[in-house]
Order: sequence, then structure tokens, then C-alpha cells
Amino acid sequence: MISTIFLATSVTKKLDHNNLRKDVSVMCNLSQGIVDDTKVEIIINMYENKFSLEQISLATKKSIAEIEKIIKENKSVLV
Repeated sequence: MISTIFLATSVTKKLDHNNLRKDVSVMCNLSQGIVDDTKVEIIINMYENKFSLEQISLATKKSIAEIEKIIKENKSVLV
């Protein structure tokens, strides 16, 4: 009986730990998405304010190719 309770408690703790890890992972992914969205907004804002691609690259630490891709993907926002 005692070993059954111990086993059940151990499994429950393990499940809780796994759920916690999953929850933390989800939160980290969400926060990374927010950071990425913010960088896109900054890039678009700088582009609309006539910053050069080189200046945007220096400010955002993104390559010029990445910046061009972001601008192209957000053309509808720029109109």
C-alpha cells in the first residue's frame, strides 16, 4: 500500500514537472513571437521613415536580405 502511494505521488510529481516544462516552453515561444513582431514593426517604421537598409541592419542586427524579405512580406501594410 505504501509503495503504491509513493509510486502514485512520484508519477504525479513527474507529470506536474513535465506540464510545468511545457508551460514554460509555451511562454518562452510566445515571448519570442512578441520580440519578433516588435522587430518587424521597428523595421517597417524605419523603412517608412527613409532609413537606409544599412542603417536598419545596424539598428536591428538583421541582415539586409532579412530586412528586404520582411519589407516584401509586409508590402500590404506599407500601402
